[in-house]
Amino acid sequence: MSEKNYTIHPIKPDPHPNRPLGLGALIAIAIGNVFSASVYSLQAPASGLTGRSAWLAFGVAVIIGFLTVLPYLLISGAVAFKGGDFTLVQLGLGKRFSGLFAWYFILMCIGPAISVSAIGGYFTTIWPNAPGTLIAIGVVVLIFFLNIMPVKAVSKVQSYMFYVLCAATLVYIIYGIFHLNPDAFSFKSENYFSGGMKGFITASTTFTATTAFYVQTYALAPMCKNPRSHMPKAMTITAIVILFLYPLMTLINVNTLPWEATVGKTMVGTAQALLPKALFIFFVICGPFLSVTTTLNAGFMALARPFEAAADIGWLPRIITKKNKHGAPVGTMLVLLFMSVVPVLIFKNILTLANATILIQNIIKIVCLIAAWRIPSLFPELWKTGLFRKMPIPVYYLIVAICTAVQLYLVVTACMSLAAWQIWVSVGLLVLMTVIALIWFAKKGKDVNTELDYESMS
Repeated sequence: MSEKNYTIHPIKPDPHPNRPLGLGALIAIAIGNVFSASVYSLQAPASGLTGRSAWLAFGVAVIIGFLTVLPYLLISGAVAFKGGDFTLVQLGLGKRFSGLFAWYFILMCIGPAISVSAIGGYFTTIWPNAPGTLIAIGVVVLIFFLNIMPVKAVSKVQSYMFYVLCAATLVYIIYGIFHLNPDAFSFKSENYFSGGMKGFITASTTFTATTAFYVQTYALAPMCKNPRSHMPKAMTITAIVILFLYPLMTLINVNTLPWEATVGKTMVGTAQALLPKALFIFFVICGPFLSVTTTLNAGFMALARPFEAAADIGWLPRIITKKNKHGAPVGTMLVLLFMSVVPVLIFKNILTLANATILIQNIIKIVCLIAAWRIPSLFPELWKTGLFRKMPIPVYYLIVAICTAVQLYLVVTACMSLAAWQIWVSVGLLVLMTVIALIWFAKKGKDVNTELDYESMS
């Protein structure tokens, strides 16, 4: 496969100021994409799995997650693809593999359901009799309607929510840091590593699936003002921010109150004990609830693009590409709405939901990493002018090899930490999607157009 097999639509390697997303907007989307799905949503299962060492587990999960994102970060400094992961697989592995990936990617969209589940959990924590599931579904429906508005408007809303979320998070940290237990950093103290090494590894690997969600912003490159510069910077800044915030927020949650009031609980109980009433209300509304909203909003923005690209060339029903007057892919958003709600109705426990997605996500990511090997050879001229042009190609291959090994490790550890039925359900879903993809290709293969649009940008 070579570059000449594709229809190339290059754009001059200059910034594009009329596009809606600058560096600040990308950072807000990237951080918003991971905040709820990990540090706010998974505090309870984290403390249940590994006790007071949950903060260390989150730190490890952020580092491992960054290793799985690193190849995308390097690629985004050279070339931007309209379809994100889908186009990457199409270029690197060809027509049939990209078709399989298009159907597999539907399963990747279970991720936002973790945030939806968290909404219900936080409401019922404060108001036990509240219809948590119905409220959560109502919130995700509002996110759907927001995302069928113009991208610039969606981005502005995301930025405003992000700033308020940061303020609420800082309130929690400032108050919490002065109430840490004296033995907070004593690893031999009671309830550290309560689940043993197995519990710690399970926590770290389970949370990895959520600490790397910001990689989905990769699909927004065609909307960026300066993608070859801004996209890698946004990913790097996001990784640094969550490497600091996630362990710190978790440290406060599991090392301030008596253990009985902490284990298996969200940050709401800790915040209620630490904060004055007015600040507590501000934190709950602008922290947990708003973090969920920013994650869902960012997820809808980023996950829609690979679907849209796959449907454009015929690998998925073209009705998915239906757009409204604002150019928003309404069909794709409806698929994401469905995938965000249905798993919440099936899985009542948020940890079960996280476990149900981790194996599938890690297997699918391996496909993307295999495709990533070919990008420098497919686009050597773009690579030579990219942000990381001074990096020797062998170093890039070494990095991708290490990241692929990490991803394989996550697949193995996921299998070790999951129940047998969860593994079989995950494998069964992948087999089902494979069968659907093969049937689709047999019936619609002649309509699949392998010519690709990709955009080279600065």
